Amino acid sequence: MFKKLLHLSLTFSLAISVALISGCNASVTSTPNSMRGILRPQSSASREDILADAIIIRERLVKFGLPYASVFVNEDDEGSHIVIETPKMDDIDVIIELITNVGTLSFTDTSGTVYLTNSDVKKASAGYDDNGAPVIILELTPNGTSNFSLATEQLTGRTMYIMIDGNIVSAPVVNEKIITSSLYVTGLEEYEHAKALAIVINSTLLHVNYDVYGFIDLTEE
Repeated sequence: MFKKLLHLSLTFSLAISVALISGCNASVTSTPNSMRGILRPQSSASREDILADAIIIRERLVKFGLPYASVFVNEDDEGSHIVIETPKMDDIDVIIELITNVGTLSFTDTSGTVYLTNSDVKKASAGYDDNGAPVIILELTPNGTSNFSLATEQLTGRTMYIMIDGNIVSAPVVNEKIITSSLYVTGLEEYEHAKALAIVINSTLLHVNYDVYGFIDLTEE
């Protein structure tokens, strides 16, 4: 556990890691041009699950290109919560999606029948289609390739919903049966959004759903 906690932030001190283990409140000195937010569990959650999620969130931020983001677990009268400090960004909504999405991927129809899930995806990455629009590129497992072929066969002429945590990311109309091990998820307005969702898909699922409080611009405190 101690080694895992050290991975939460490249800027953590030994004192902060010890505070996390002992259950004491931890504090981090703010850096210029940064923002801080708090994630509180939407329902009852164990401290162990919250600590595990802090590690997952830290890994997501690093893969997004924020290696100096700080992530730690703190305590107050309302219980354990996750505190995140990142460099100041214009589009904080992308970061919020990155850190709060549990990461449950599903391909469904209008009735809610699920055809593909996270286990059908070998790898997700962000890229562009032939028209220069941002996309998520999904590389499917052999089983995923088979399931996608079956889904497109059964949904020909109908809409397929590609969802993360029950939220629609893309809703293409299927024109014909498709046999492929790689596909594009379209309908994304920005590359950074595609990048964040691809990282979420590749990531371990969070244990808990969180509400976000903040983000506060620390340069204005």
